[in-house]
Amino acid sequence: MRERVLVVSSDFRQLMDIGIAFRGTEYAPTFALSPEVIERAAASAGSSGESLILCLSGRESARRIAELLAEDPRVLFVEPAGGLQAPARRTIAAFRRLVFAHGTPAVVLIAALIAVNRDYALRIELETSRSRPLSYYDDAVSD
Repeated sequence: MRERVLVVSSDFRQLMDIGIAFRGTEYAPTFALSPEVIERAAASAGSSGESLILCLSGRESARRIAELLAEDPRVLFVEPAGGLQAPARRTIAAFRRLVFAHGTPAVVLIAALIAVNRDYALRIELETSRSRPLSYYDDAVSD
C-alpha cells in the first residue's frame, strides 16, 4: 500500500513542480491549492494519518502553526519566497520540524519525507514494544 501525502500550497506552479517529482515514488500524493495552507492541512491532519508538505505563504500565524503541530503530524514546511516571519519560524523550531527554503528541489523534499516517515515508524515501533507485557521465564519454578 502506498503512503499518502498531502501537499498544500497557494502557488499552483509550486504544486506542479512538487507533483512531477512524486511520479514513480512509493507515495500517493494529493495536491491542494488553497490560500489558507495551515487551515487546509488542519482539516485533514487529525484523522487521515497522511504526511504533509506545507508550502507556506507567509501569512500563517504562529498560533495556528502551533495548533497544527500540537496534533503531532508528519510534516515538512517550505517557507515562502520572502522567508518566514520570526514568530512562525520559532514556533516550527520549538516543535523540532524541518523548514526548507523556497525553491528547494522537490526530490530533496521527498527524501526528507522518507526520513520523517521512517523516524515516525521507528517511534511507533518503540512505543509499541514498550507497552507490550514482557513474559519472563522463572527458573525457580521446576517441574
